[in-house]
Amino acid sequence: MKDIAHRASVSISTVSYALNDNSHVHIAPETRARVRRIAKELGYTPNAMARSLRARSSRTVGVV
Repeated sequence: MKDIAHRASVSISTVSYALNDNSHVHIAPETRARVRRIAKELGYTPNAMARSLRARSSRTVGVV
C-alpha cells in the first residue's frame, strides 16, 4: 500500500479507503480510479491474514 500511495501521490489512508470502498469517506472518483489502476499495475492483492486480524475473524471452521 505504501508503494501505491507513493505512486498515486496520496496517503496510505486514501489508498485503503479507495480499495475498500469505504462509503464514510468521500474520495474523488478520479483519485479512486487512479489508485485502483496503480494497484492493478503493481499486482496488489490484499493480505488475508491482515484482514482476519483486523476483522477479528478468520472465517475458518475447525473440525475435530
